[in-house]
Amino acid sequence: MCTVGYGDVNPATILGKTFGMIVVVVGVLVIALPVTVIGSNFSVGFNKEEADREMAEKKLLVDERRRLAEEAALMRESVSGSETSSPNFSRLQSLNDDGDSPAVPNRA
Repeated sequence: MCTVGYGDVNPATILGKTFGMIVVVVGVLVIALPVTVIGSNFSVGFNKEEADREMAEKKLLVDERRRLAEEAALMRESVSGSETSSPNFSRLQSLNDDGDSPAVPNRA
């Protein structure tokens, strides 16, 4: 049975009860349909923002890796032309590798 107002008055005729039922169904539809549309649009927008944020983070990682690779290439270039390629450095390196003269003397 449908009630109108505070429940102290309710429809008595078939026409009144039918009208009350229609009002209840329309009221539910008026609330339910916009909620699903708004919820769906919110979900689409939220997922788009999240995908954009993840893409920006990946772009930052790629840029950082590219920058580090460029720095490493520059360091390799600077090292290849520096004193490590000189004959004196090679001679010093071979002396350290012999094992006869340790880099740090043993203190016993």
